Amino acid sequence: MERRKRAIATLGNEAARELRHRITDLLAMPNAREFMDLFPEQVIDHGNGVCVVLIGLYCRLAYQSGHVRTPLDTNGMTDWSRVTRIKIISLGHEDE
Repeated sequence: MERRKRAIATLGNEAARELRHRITDLLAMPNAREFMDLFPEQVIDHGNGVCVVLIGLYCRLAYQSGHVRTPLDTNGMTDWSRVTRIKIISLGHEDE
């Protein structure tokens, strides 16, 4: 309950609710690529092993592979279809 109150105070009610839904969606997916495919308008792959999820108008959730050895494709980029663990590296407003 404390985390929810903090999220609402920091992000606002709507963004906090959307954040909760996106995290639930992430946890339900067998790999990160399926999450990215489910929300193509909200997930931005920066190509450097970091993805950003747009939450509401101004909130951003950034994550990367949570594997000890990140699965890579033949081009040396993160193979999100083989990423089954993620690490949230930042959460906040766009201007932070």
